[in-house]
Amino acid sequence: DGITRVEVHTQISPRKMKLLLGGDEHSVRWGAEDFQNLVGSISWDTRVQFVASQFSFAWDAKLDRIEGDIDTATRTLGLVFVVEEPWQNLQIGKKPPLIVGAHVKVLIQGLAYENVLAISRRSLHEGFIYLCNPGSKLEVRPVKVLTEHDDVALLEGGVENGESVVLTDISPAFPGRPLHCVSTEP
Repeated sequence: DGITRVEVHTQISPRKMKLLLGGDEHSVRWGAEDFQNLVGSISWDTRVQFVASQFSFAWDAKLDRIEGDIDTATRTLGLVFVVEEPWQNLQIGKKPPLIVGAHVKVLIQGLAYENVLAISRRSLHEGFIYLCNPGSKLEVRPVKVLTEHDDVALLEGGVENGESVVLTDISPAFPGRPLHCVSTEP
């Protein structure tokens, strides 16, 4: 670390790491010998930004290495990102330098998912979703969930373009139940 290069250490769960690589929990093989080969193949758009600051500026960062063990307390994998020239283009009051010890977050944009539908996690019911069919009747359908994160679930299949997903909880939820469907689109 210095004025020409700053390392930023962060932690990520192995599950989220695999999702950033474009796979599911079981599609990426993990082995300590593979970590450095993996680093060379990753092409994330990564930025480092101050946390809770009036400055919204972010620095481009590059994954430098993956630490070889999983933290036993947090069950996370260590990633080390490098910001080159953190003092370059310094502007007092507008663009501060990135200094060692600053409280920052790492913004990682992984691979883009194609042909997925994002829905509210509350719309999932143990691997099923509720649909309002063209006759305004409840249809209960299984779906393939790619991932769930915060309040969003990404579905790989089970819903076609133009179908109406029921966003409210219905009890009792039996197929064919009459519904009064209201669109949330403006």
